[in-house]
Amino acid sequence: MRALPACALIVTVPCASDAGPYSYICEIEGFFTAIDSIAWLGDEAMETSVAIDRDTGLVIHPVIGNSGISDVTLLNRGSEDWAFKVIADTGGGGNVVYHEVLEYVDGSDKPLLAIAGSIAYWGTCR
Repeated sequence: MRALPACALIVTVPCASDAGPYSYICEIEGFFTAIDSIAWLGDEAMETSVAIDRDTGLVIHPVIGNSGISDVTLLNRGSEDWAFKVIADTGGGGNVVYHEVLEYVDGSDKPLLAIAGSIAYWGTCR
């Protein structure tokens, strides 16, 4: 009989997998900046895939990643109704890096929006 409450607990406790995959692999498809002198960063960002851990909010990418920032806040894990959202702030007037994956969009391809410094990026995640 002791096993029954444990089984009931396992069945009723939601987990991160309820909303989909534990991570995303994304490709940057384009970018925009009004500052011509930093446009090379956008070009460089498009050369590498983006890895996003939905459980921690860790984003690994040499240009738009947040792995080197100590203050990372997971705003929303994403669901059928909400976008996955994470923001990272270097503090002291430094850069803010924001990532959003539109988890609620039908299909396996999910749109990506990322803001890093003065550049907005978009792409697709799986």
